[in-house]
Amino acid sequence: MTNRVVDILVGLAFGSEAKGKIMTWFNQACKLWVDVKVAGDVPIVYSDGRVWNTGAIQINIFIYLNEETGSQLADGKFYFGTTKTNLINSQVAVIAAGDNASIPTIDLSAFITVGVKYYWQFRPDAGDPCEDADSGIYNFVAT
Repeated sequence: MTNRVVDILVGLAFGSEAKGKIMTWFNQACKLWVDVKVAGDVPIVYSDGRVWNTGAIQINIFIYLNEETGSQLADGKFYFGTTKTNLINSQVAVIAAGDNASIPTIDLSAFITVGVKYYWQFRPDAGDPCEDADSGIYNFVAT
């Protein structure tokens, strides 16, 4: 086998192939930062994403915002799904300018089922100064 074939097989095995190379979460975060900056938008580094009250009826989600230029993020949504590539359900986030994005206690039983593992990601809305500066993908099991 050639090195290229081995690279592709390893990448596919771990589900992390990006343009033929395996990327760590740190390299992916750096690439996203540069992509957002080149597009003329405001990059964000997210931290401490967490979920508590993981029930379908009551759920809270929270993530810290570390924006490059302060309080630019105005609007965004949390996206949910049962796989990392199928985040099809969304909920509008409450933005505390320059600090965090959250979903206060809310009923998401329309698309959350107890015992199922869900993935979630925060994404700024289209047209927002931070557009395309998406968070990493987190997960939780609904209880």
